[in-house]
Amino acid sequence: MNKSNMSTLQQANVSSPNHGMWSSVFVNDVSCVSHSTLFISQLVSVALSTITYLRNLFPETAYTDKVIDGLNLKLLMSNNQHIGPNTFVENIVACFEALEKQYLREMKLLIYEHDPDFPLEVYTFKFNYQDGSASVSNLKLCNKKRKSTLTIQMPVKKMLRSIIMAVQSFDDLPDSVIFGFKLFYYDDVW
Repeated sequence: MNKSNMSTLQQANVSSPNHGMWSSVFVNDVSCVSHSTLFISQLVSVALSTITYLRNLFPETAYTDKVIDGLNLKLLMSNNQHIGPNTFVENIVACFEALEKQYLREMKLLIYEHDPDFPLEVYTFKFNYQDGSASVSNLKLCNKKRKSTLTIQMPVKKMLRSIIMAVQSFDDLPDSVIFGFKLFYYDDVW
């Protein structure tokens, strides 16, 4: 997925006739390999936008509102006035390139104060590939303070609701945190 696709994916048009419709955010037909990968990329984008919004990692103005079948979401916009969100989007796009090539096995979003080896929170997306199609095998949310872990394996809409509920239940983060990605690749790709 190139950056222009990410931009199109993340920028919502609230006045669109598809406002509130699944198809306004997600590709409808996932029967071919490219659409399957695009859907997974879109799903991860929405999940990461939701997490970064609920954890106050970027200013409110870095997001746009979107409603999908009654589910209110905040989507991170690319090409906005803030450097942090733009860098974050560029990193996500790089992850999606590995997803398209079926190299990416696992992606972790880490939120930490000083040392990435001691994160406050970890959000883990695990990917599988079958017959050329990509899928998210599970999503794991881990909060070190509360010593809680939630593994999500369910339909997409329910998964997004679960992410929102779980992340909202976490304690506030310290005023100054750092976040980054850890990527894990399949060894036998070549």
